[in-house]
Amino acid sequence: SRSNESLLAAPAAWNVWRAPLDNDMYTSKALASMGYDRTGVKVYDIRAQEEDGVAVVRARLSVNAAASARIAQVEVCYAIDTAGRVDISGRMRKPFSRLPDLPRFGLRFLLRPGMERVSYLGYGPTESYPDKHQACYLARFDARVSQMHEDYLKPQENGSHWGTREVSVFGGGARLAVCGEGFSFSASHYTQEELTQKKHNFALVPVEETVLCVDFAHAGVGSNSCGPELLPQYRVPEEVDFHVTLEPGAL
Repeated sequence: SRSNESLLAAPAAWNVWRAPLDNDMYTSKALASMGYDRTGVKVYDIRAQEEDGVAVVRARLSVNAAASARIAQVEVCYAIDTAGRVDISGRMRKPFSRLPDLPRFGLRFLLRPGMERVSYLGYGPTESYPDKHQACYLARFDARVSQMHEDYLKPQENGSHWGTREVSVFGGGARLAVCGEGFSFSASHYTQEELTQKKHNFALVPVEETVLCVDFAHAGVGSNSCGPELLPQYRVPEEVDFHVTLEPGAL
């Protein structure tokens, strides 16, 4: 819809890459060499129809790494009602068990400049991950996008909030709300590409837009730089069912 388009500075994209953590030192180079940081999407089938006044679009697609085969197969359904709400549901499956685990799986939105405020119901107020949330608690929090960046000396993945039920990003007369059960999200002025490329925090260049990542599954931060690999329960599973609702609006 026109209201949805006005919120986005670029089309939403399937998202599997995260800027390598210090604890990803033994896996990130292999993933990058296979092109996990440079992915594309191939659509195999797409069908649209109206069901009870709702536009329903179903698609089968794959996420492909630049230097390897398919790394994720996705079946997704978009149900769009007359108010502009978009219900997104489906399943991701890793096509080959021998492939490395995905760092994350979800969607990335580039929201237009001015959407600076965030309100969320999830684990905060500091960053939280599947294996790093004991110092956080489930509540409703409010923050500015610039406050949600964790300024590590070496730029890396940061600022995620695990166990989120809903998040709303707003400002400049616009709002985007995402509701679901137990997803992770981050809101930042730094892209994953920028965090990956820069070696020092003082070299980072922010974007005016808000980078909103909605993760249906996100790997833990682990201890593999000086300890064991992630336990199975903290890895992105080979199959991920997902369901969220996007609700755009004006303020």
